[in-house]
Amino acid sequence: MVTLFSRTIQLHKNNPLPTQVLFIASPDSRERYRFVMEPLLTTSVEIECYKDSGNILRSLFSGVAFLFSKRSFDVVILTGGDVRNLVWFFLVKLITGAKIIIRFGGDPSTVRRSAQMSLKASGNKFRYYRGAVGFSATRFMLKRVDGIIAVSRYLVDCVTPLTGSKTRFCVSPPIVQCDVVKAEKPGYDQNQFRICTVTNLNYREKAKGVIFTIKALIECCQSLKPHQEIIFEIVGGGEYFDYIQREIENTPVPKNLSILLHGYQKKVAEFYARADLFSYNSTLDSYPLVLVEATANSLPIVLNDWGPFPGLYENEVSALIYETGNIESLVRALLRLLNDQNLVKVLGEGSGRQFQANSMKNSGLELERFIEEIV
Repeated sequence: MVTLFSRTIQLHKNNPLPTQVLFIASPDSRERYRFVMEPLLTTSVEIECYKDSGNILRSLFSGVAFLFSKRSFDVVILTGGDVRNLVWFFLVKLITGAKIIIRFGGDPSTVRRSAQMSLKASGNKFRYYRGAVGFSATRFMLKRVDGIIAVSRYLVDCVTPLTGSKTRFCVSPPIVQCDVVKAEKPGYDQNQFRICTVTNLNYREKAKGVIFTIKALIECCQSLKPHQEIIFEIVGGGEYFDYIQREIENTPVPKNLSILLHGYQKKVAEFYARADLFSYNSTLDSYPLVLVEATANSLPIVLNDWGPFPGLYENEVSALIYETGNIESLVRALLRLLNDQNLVKVLGEGSGRQFQANSMKNSGLELERFIEEIV
């Protein structure tokens, strides 16, 4: 257990004691708690962050010691809903009496349907029952927390039926300080068009999205001009990685298409840096961080019209949005970009403007107001 830092700045100017906010940072390779904490660091909020080890029993005993050793907190922010955070929920309620906010990046019902809807889908009994228990813990907390921070309005609509009647909501996109690398494409050639996707292959919906994109690219190659070449880089790991690899190996790929499968990469900046276009296809997300990273790099985006996506990006301005499941729709969008460098430039500029509009400071102010309402 590690306390990352503590910062004291007064939130309510008329209140002699500043509002105190504690983040419980759950184990997470992408450190999603930062999506709320970093914007709040630009505001006048007192913040302390505690990094959970991930072991439920250790969280129970060490959590009790930590909460008793510290002053009381006004607000505690948990990241996601599972059994581990249910333990923290009870500890916070019993020891501090603080208001509790949960930050969600995805619909817990949808994720459960994706991976744990049956023993067959989950692959083993342990995973199925772990998912079922975790979902039950999430439902319990959603009925009783004071506030929910969601990444999109779409996600608010998804979780609202699971919440209490007095629960408050705040929409806060996943804004973080993205690493932007300026680098020339390796072996730069005007006839090469580099497309990148970064995804989580633990979900079959996203894996299917990658295969769908590959099939569209194969069709695109039939219409390429002589000497034109497409390079498709796939960045992401997970249980469906081997499935993707087998599909690529068993699919006849034309000579003017190169598919590079990189697996999980903690540092992804270089892949955005050498790409001409970011492509994403999913029927699961609420607001994936990879789209934010793509806009930070001013990359034009090709995106399917599922769920929240049309509300996140404006078609023909910051992205080309195509019909979900319609391969010809994606082929047409890709060919437009392959044959129109001006369109690539326009969409890239629109993508960059969108990132600037969703600034860290603006997000922090919205979150600050939300916390004031909760307190």
